[in-house]
Amino acid sequence: MRVVFALPFDPNRITGGQKSIYTMAALLAAAGVDAAVWQPSGRPTWFETRGPHLSVLPDLDGGDLVVVPEDVPQSFVVRIFGAGPARLVLLCLNPYTYLTVRAQGRSSPPVRWTGALVVGRRYTDLIRRLEGLDIVVSLIPSIDPALFRPSEKSLRICAVPRKLPCEFMMIGEIFRSGHPDVAETPVDVLSDATEAETASAMGRASVFLSLCHREALALTPLEAMASGCVVVGYHGDGVLNYATAANGLWFGFDDVEAVADALARTVRAVRDGELWVDDMRAAGAATAAAFTAEAASASLVDAIRWIAAAPALQ
Repeated sequence: MRVVFALPFDPNRITGGQKSIYTMAALLAAAGVDAAVWQPSGRPTWFETRGPHLSVLPDLDGGDLVVVPEDVPQSFVVRIFGAGPARLVLLCLNPYTYLTVRAQGRSSPPVRWTGALVVGRRYTDLIRRLEGLDIVVSLIPSIDPALFRPSEKSLRICAVPRKLPCEFMMIGEIFRSGHPDVAETPVDVLSDATEAETASAMGRASVFLSLCHREALALTPLEAMASGCVVVGYHGDGVLNYATAANGLWFGFDDVEAVADALARTVRAVRDGELWVDDMRAAGAATAAAFTAEAASASLVDAIRWIAAAPALQ
């Protein structure tokens, strides 16, 4: 059995999905599964790709699986893979993107999926219901503790405002104008940063401003927790078991003023050595530590073997 992850996108497009897919391929390969990422336009350079890469789609047979992320248009999937013997597996990393792409592809022939892999247990029933599938498996993502770890800390904030640039601007205005005593706190803005640059900035920062939006399970706050940051901001509205009152100051989308005020409160607490900051940082580190490569590998390998054992579609 061969497992090919289809990724027909620009490798320089900075998204968590690309990183997750290469990590999955690497985990499968390390477990002895013949797995690779097919990305015709090349391998990404903004992070250290951890899985085998293919520029040319290999010949596939009925025992092989093609794993397709939810943002690949249905028309593309049908055109490239619809007539082939390999079985198709839907990979839903983000249910909001899945629903958008599905709605846009209603005029296309439906894709005949053998099963689905989903990040976030709460979305398994949704995918099962809309796709009519028997096999829908929830996966566990992983955080690399060798990369995302604390270094020498200073009183500074880091943020990744790629999804919410307007909210970032508004939060910054309230923070600077409404809280003059902390207004000069340095902010590292990581919109187009590489993975290594992001990890370095998180390792140095004391506070991470979370600007997640419409996520399944947001990885950047978990990476910040692993890096020893106190996390303040949006939880992203996805699977919220990682976002608790103990490990961060969390808010729903568009609560701009509350986020800005909480950010200022946290910066003051770090500056003044308040004990609750240490407790929150420790709780965050414990949360992130649960997302291990071992747990991610076990859930992924079991899911792939379960799907591979399913009868072929007739």
